[in-house]
Amino acid sequence: MLIQDAKGMYKIKVDTTRRIVYEYVTGMWQAEDYNRMHNEYTTKIGPLLGGKPWAKISELKNYKTSNITDEINNHVSWSTKNGLAKAAIVVESSIIKMQMQRSGAGLMKPEIFTDEKSADDWLKSQGF
Repeated sequence: MLIQDAKGMYKIKVDTTRRIVYEYVTGMWQAEDYNRMHNEYTTKIGPLLGGKPWAKISELKNYKTSNITDEINNHVSWSTKNGLAKAAIVVESSIIKMQMQRSGAGLMKPEIFTDEKSADDWLKSQGF
């Protein structure tokens, strides 16, 4: 399954065999952008994964630091309640890395990588 945002802020690919969600986000986000993406999870991705354990790789190399910490925390809370077991984040910027490490409200500590292959290899080592 491939989901593309109408405003071009994100692309989400779901590998149902490995139970991995790949997020590719870009730009500076507003709360409405994050809420739109979260809606994709609650209406499409969550039902597709059926509450079974799943993992996520978020590729944030083109993401700009945004004031959406509350929205991220709400999404992480929903995700962990709906089967998110492991999360990997791909970044280049140390500022983005710090924002992502602070988000999640202590529910999920993501592993941080600088390339998608390393993140994917780590998820394989975790059973995904």
